Amino acid sequence: MTLLRSQCCREDPGLDGPALSAKILSSLATTDCGFCKITSLKPSKEGGYVQLSHGGANKFAVLQEVLLWAGGVTLEDGEDQQCSHLCGNPLCTLPEHVWRESTKKNNNRKGCVVWWDCPHCDKKIKICQHEPSCIKFVPGFKSWEDFLQNGLHP
Repeated sequence: MTLLRSQCCREDPGLDGPALSAKILSSLATTDCGFCKITSLKPSKEGGYVQLSHGGANKFAVLQEVLLWAGGVTLEDGEDQQCSHLCGNPLCTLPEHVWRESTKKNNNRKGCVVWWDCPHCDKKIKICQHEPSCIKFVPGFKSWEDFLQNGLHP
């Protein structure tokens, strides 16, 4: 394991662990796309994941793992765990859009509709049954939290 990778995995509040991971993420160029902030970095191969380099460590971790570390979460060796992008966008750089879960739970999210238009008003009906909920952009709302507070049918 590289030194930088092991420093990012630490759970202490110093510049190691979540703080170092957040610093690395804040250095990425991003653009707003729906409720996400998308990196301009490209996956290393077709259908692959974005690998991050920092401070002389080349491709020390994939983006979603650094996102978990920024939230103080690590994948456990030997367990069936994956980094799941709740928003479905592997280029998203928001730690709150990434969750650690089993391969089965992560795969069950594929194709989730998340919400549906209410046939009677301009609100939405949340139909996602996953916990935590999948995230899907809703025009007219500044964030997922704004939508949850103000856009759901009562």
